[in-house]
Amino acid sequence: MKIIRFLNSFLDSNTYLVEYETNEFIIIDPCENNNLYNHLKEKSIKPELICLTHEHIDHISGTNYFKKKYPNVKIISTEYCSLAITNPRKNLSFFYNNNYTSVSSDITFKEFTTVKLKNQVNLNFYPFAGHSIGGMFIEIKKAIFVGDQFINKTKTVTKLPGGCKIKLKESYLFLKKNIDKKTIIYPGHGESFSVENLKIW
Repeated sequence: MKIIRFLNSFLDSNTYLVEYETNEFIIIDPCENNNLYNHLKEKSIKPELICLTHEHIDHISGTNYFKKKYPNVKIISTEYCSLAITNPRKNLSFFYNNNYTSVSSDITFKEFTTVKLKNQVNLNFYPFAGHSIGGMFIEIKKAIFVGDQFINKTKTVTKLPGGCKIKLKESYLFLKKNIDKKTIIYPGHGESFSVENLKIW
């Protein structure tokens, strides 16, 4: 498995492209990013899944582009995230004078869900509020994508609408107790780090 990080110009958020040996591709948190667009075009890549860690604009601004460019791609998110991304106030784009209205997700859920890829690799989805109501963790082998729930050496923002310190702590304890300490955390901003080094700042 290969993971490529693309740094987005808007708020320095991260978009990830996950590649499997069987030429299956997953995009995590798609945003407007010419480097990502060019990479997919040059490599003739057709992503099969788009996974959203949460509903905020700096992590979803590429959804409409990808659904138009790749009509067969499926967007996966929590149920609340799917609703929120269609609303400029709930996805926060309104506050950046953007008013971005995303297409809704194709696959949604409220509880822990596993999706099996063609190569029999499991994608585990763990819904967790904290930074936002519609947040979730995405676990693929020894990697877990957490959005803005945890950023290395940075205090998690819980003051935005739907933020909750209690839920944040619950998700922290979950990772510490249930995910292998050597698993790499891929955050919505900044560099990756291990579960072993995870802290609530």
